[in-house]
Amino acid sequence: MAEKAISLDRLTYFYGKLKGVFALKSHSHNDATTSSSGMMSAADKTKLNGITAGANAYSHPTSSGNKHIPAGGASGQILRWASDGTAQWGSDNNTTYAAMKGATTSADGATGLVPAPTKGNQAKYLRADGTWQTPPDTNTTYSAATETAPGLMSAADKKKLDGIGAGANAYIHPTTSGNKHIPAGGAAGQILRWSADGTAVWGADNNTTYSVATSSSNGLMSSADKTKLDGFAGFCTEAEIDAIFAA
Repeated sequence: MAEKAISLDRLTYFYGKLKGVFALKSHSHNDATTSSSGMMSAADKTKLNGITAGANAYSHPTSSGNKHIPAGGASGQILRWASDGTAQWGSDNNTTYAAMKGATTSADGATGLVPAPTKGNQAKYLRADGTWQTPPDTNTTYSAATETAPGLMSAADKKKLDGIGAGANAYIHPTTSGNKHIPAGGAAGQILRWSADGTAVWGADNNTTYSVATSSSNGLMSSADKTKLDGFAGFCTEAEIDAIFAA
């Protein structure tokens, strides 16, 4: 269906129809109840304002796995099992530990307190047999690293590393169709034209002739359409609409 403009007389007629269908501004409604719809009462509005946005009637479960850490307790106490999913504060009485047991050629060692090192033995290490011993290899001189053997970084490698940007890689951009860049050059007014699969070249834009627009295709505005558009009187103003509703 074609669109039509509405005159002021017809809009006034339409407004008269609306007044016969819808209630006046002065009409009233009863307050809403739990069984019927209606207006919100002042008491309900006060109650609603006192409820935090997103609030719900959540009730935290008290079953095993949902219980809270109990209140109370004191410094030095720990939580001990009391029943399924329940703990209670109590003293930490287990503060006695056995000494470490070193491993042997035939038996595993055991965890425990390590033996205290004596003065003057600060350079020794604790061996798996539970004794403090001098490191067997005190050679701290290392050769520079090579492609086949680990070692210290050479000054040349450090200089090369400093010249490489963070996150750099050996990426090589593909040149296949779909990966080629826009060619350099060109000039104002030129466009890219197809040259080969995935390739374009700069050239002049010679197609500047356009047909008149129709209801199904884009184009230039015809003189007839321009005359029709200039004859359109425009739309109702806000003042005219206000006058309708004031009637």
